[in-house]
Amino acid sequence: MTTPSAQDPFREKVRQDIRSGAVCDVPYISMNVLAAVIACYGLLANSPAVVIGAMIVAMLLGPIMGAALALVDSDMALLRSALFTLIGGALAVMITASVLGLIHRDIPITNEIMARTSPNLLEMTRDFTVSPYPPEKILGRVIRHKRWTCRRTRIAKIDTAGAASWPNSLFRLTSR
Repeated sequence: MTTPSAQDPFREKVRQDIRSGAVCDVPYISMNVLAAVIACYGLLANSPAVVIGAMIVAMLLGPIMGAALALVDSDMALLRSALFTLIGGALAVMITASVLGLIHRDIPITNEIMARTSPNLLEMTRDFTVSPYPPEKILGRVIRHKRWTCRRTRIAKIDTAGAASWPNSLFRLTSR
């Protein structure tokens, strides 16, 4: 195990990298605009693979990590910078998507667009339950504060052929 003094240069390097990723600069804006263009044309071409590719190109992790580090370190200047970067990137993406939508308004709405603009309760519940983060990690302090525990329960998954399997587990919150 390394000593705390040996970790300090590494930790400072990581913190500096996170701080530099939370800056609103030309590469950040241009990559997010490029991701918006890719996503728009993926939606218009009815191609989920292209939309997922646009998610990979988007550079949103840097400012999000910057905001997280700022909250951990109580660094309000970094938090302002990270939030400004996130908002600036989101505005650039929305403006780009709006312009492309106006340019291509004669293209009919595809199934991919409809699927992404009309979520229902079943889809949101599915997304929450198959999340790699159980509720105790998402709600951490709330669950501990309210004295709730998280117990695994197995739910059967029935495929289209009618066969039941047990691939996922859900979590049930019960009071202590």
